[in-house]
Amino acid sequence: MILLSDGLETCNADPCALATELENGGVDFTTHVIGFDISQEESAQLACLAENTGGKFLRASNATELTEALKSTVKEVAVASGPQGVKLIPVYCEGCDQIKDDMFWWIYEPTQDANGNRKELGRNGGVSPLIELDAGTYFIQGRYGNAYATVEVTVEQGKLTTTQVNFNAGNLRVNSTATAGSDPLTDNMFYWVYESKLDMQGNRKEVIRSGSASEIFRIPAGEYNVQARHGNADADATITVPAGELTDYVFDMQVGYMRVNAVATAGADPLDNNMFYWVYENRKDLEGNRKEVTRSGSKSDVFMLPAGHYILAVRNAGEVQNSEVSLTPGQVLDLNVSIQSD
Repeated sequence: MILLSDGLETCNADPCALATELENGGVDFTTHVIGFDISQEESAQLACLAENTGGKFLRASNATELTEALKSTVKEVAVASGPQGVKLIPVYCEGCDQIKDDMFWWIYEPTQDANGNRKELGRNGGVSPLIELDAGTYFIQGRYGNAYATVEVTVEQGKLTTTQVNFNAGNLRVNSTATAGSDPLTDNMFYWVYESKLDMQGNRKEVIRSGSASEIFRIPAGEYNVQARHGNADADATITVPAGELTDYVFDMQVGYMRVNAVATAGADPLDNNMFYWVYENRKDLEGNRKEVTRSGSKSDVFMLPAGHYILAVRNAGEVQNSEVSLTPGQVLDLNVSIQSD
């Protein structure tokens, strides 16, 4: 409390005695007293009230001193009462651990305009921020990776409101191997995470994607369809991500590697220009055609292919050589294809 007085108490009460009685009775309060244009006798009585409650006593004899005294006591009250606003505590789920990283927050006015939008008042990238706000009601949105949560908070004058925000989120960590039991792949991976349910056109909504060989997706708890690609090898899985847990999944890509060079004759150095390669499925369709899998115009290339049987077509300066190739999971096959003219 801040008391501004211009003289002695005139209601036949003893402010010093009353302050002492309240303090002894367990009432927790502090009074800062400002005496404006008062005498020494008046100062003694007012100073006693401040001292008995742990407050400050200041005298002011003019408008300038009064302004400075008010600023000083208001600052004391602000420091004593602590920050006013909201402390946000993000959690994975009700009863789960607190989230420790990758958070972002937006603060909005609570009301929506005619288009359903709210006016943004600020944003914060802290994991568990303390945001100082004026008294009032706010709409706050938080993002953890691809999981979002909202909360409406009312800030009271002089108080800090602590609010727990439930994101109902989990973490999905994906890795891939060329074949079951082999070391994790370290490059040329791509992942897509889709909602499990299909829409009316039979499509799934994409949630997030990544080109990292190993990735942790921060997503809402639920069931997902996850697709992985390594070169021309694909794999997919339906994965359930529980709230508050780290789910690990390893894709077995069942991939083989075909490294190709073209030579003019057996044992010669690889040709270094005018090269083109096509890889086709070995089987033919009903019209007798083979489906193209991939192609490359590099002089030397490594094809990442699902284990199986293929036709490799190599062209150099108009000459084409076809070869049958078989790949097993995890195999690295080096091919030097001889291009010989008639």
